[in-house]
Amino acid sequence: MERDVRRGAAPRYLRPHQGRHLPAARDRHRRGHLATVHRGPGGRPDEEPGGRQRPLLPAQRDGADVVPGVLGRRPSHLADRSATVYATPRYNDDGAELTAPLRRDGGPVDVSGGWFDAGDYLKFTHTASYATDELLLAQRALPAIPGLSAEARHGLSWLDKMWDGRTRTLYAQVGLGAGDKDLHSDHDVWRLPEADDALKVRDGDVDQLVGLRPVFRANQPGAPISPNLAGRVAAAFALAAQIDAAHDPAGARQWLDKAAAVYGQADTHDPRKLVTTFPHAFYSEDSWQDDMEFGAVELALAAKELGDERAEGWHAQAGDWARAYLASGNLGTLGVSDVSAPAHADLLRLGPSDVAAADLRRQLADGERRAAKDPFRAGAVYTDFDAVPQTFGLVATAALYAKATGDHRYDAFAGQQRGWALGANAWGSSFMIGTGEVFPHCPAHQVANLAGSLTGQGALLRGAVVNGPNGAKKLSGADDTLDATRACAAGDAEWKRFDGRGARYVDRVGAWQTVEPADDFTSTALLAFALSAA
Repeated sequence: MERDVRRGAAPRYLRPHQGRHLPAARDRHRRGHLATVHRGPGGRPDEEPGGRQRPLLPAQRDGADVVPGVLGRRPSHLADRSATVYATPRYNDDGAELTAPLRRDGGPVDVSGGWFDAGDYLKFTHTASYATDELLLAQRALPAIPGLSAEARHGLSWLDKMWDGRTRTLYAQVGLGAGDKDLHSDHDVWRLPEADDALKVRDGDVDQLVGLRPVFRANQPGAPISPNLAGRVAAAFALAAQIDAAHDPAGARQWLDKAAAVYGQADTHDPRKLVTTFPHAFYSEDSWQDDMEFGAVELALAAKELGDERAEGWHAQAGDWARAYLASGNLGTLGVSDVSAPAHADLLRLGPSDVAAADLRRQLADGERRAAKDPFRAGAVYTDFDAVPQTFGLVATAALYAKATGDHRYDAFAGQQRGWALGANAWGSSFMIGTGEVFPHCPAHQVANLAGSLTGQGALLRGAVVNGPNGAKKLSGADDTLDATRACAAGDAEWKRFDGRGARYVDRVGAWQTVEPADDFTSTALLAFALSAA
């Protein structure tokens, strides 16, 4: 029976994920842990300089399969095993307020597991598929990274739940991103995730959808799927098929069939507003041809591995999508909103492609030109969101380009960019927690804030990558925190001395604009390190 959930005035929520928005292994011997890889002596993969290892996505795990010992994590959101589907929520233009009641529209469905997106507890197919793609690419390039396979499979397992092949439905999101004064969203309460399981909620309670989290579809059953989601989810399934082809060909063919089904259902004829998250303002995106190229090229590579006759057709489609991307006018560099770099590089694995090689050079040359004008040689724009992940994206792209073409002209630039992200910047701070002498102590992350250290020593979200510097005008509300937040601010006066050129950096728990970690931030860094070491 359908029921309306109440709406009202705009809520106070943690942050509007403006644009795009985690961590890598502490203990090799624990299940699900990863070690970030660097080039060691003699060109062999090694741990981070100094021998320190970093935990990655295990700290973000949701569901029953958490990793014991990582910031005291406990099973969480077990009610996601039997979640209710709601019709697409409607929001005002800035995504701050529901403009119509929420309506039950199906279920129950099992959407348990997966990863929290960032410092909050929402789960998005948009970002989870991107992070899973990058972990699988890293595993393909460097299979020896401890724990990488287990973590990639954790993400893959959740994506498999979000795709219902029987009804041909892709689910886009678990959790309410923005509610109202009568209905709390995920962003209205600062708590540990297991606290949601302890809530005894009923219809009409203000915390109803915190304790019993809603699920939202990306498409109606059997209807076309937003092509950005279809492409990157298909890529994840196809990458799994490639990795499994040699040792489990039957299982690989199952992944290939799932990839083909999702890819084939993409709405490529008249995609209107792309589906990312609800509200859309959390992760706005205009580009989708790159996602389709990514899906097509990974399908072609998987089909080739399995001797599937569809390989040639998907290869041709990948080339078509590469050209369509270039003609779209929505050109970017590697990050959660643009996957053209790995798509182009894998297109080159299948054969020569002048357009793919040229666009990889375009991405790197643009970064080089910016770096040449910056006193600290920053190749990314640090007066906007995602400066640090975009920087790691340039590092990964340089490695992809060199591997695909044999041209190493951008290697020095890549080293320069890696240095900038790890401390060779105006603030003298690494933007990866636990790496270097100076790094963020006060991440805008609920588990790290409530269960971790606030001093930079002890229980840290090691390996988590934060946004880094941002436009000074974007830091309004950096002092705002929710009830139960542990106060934390590090080096405010020192950082202020180095702000300039329109940019500002703050290491304060309320400053989500600069120190919130996220899955896609850190998965991009992991991919960059893995490709550099391969």
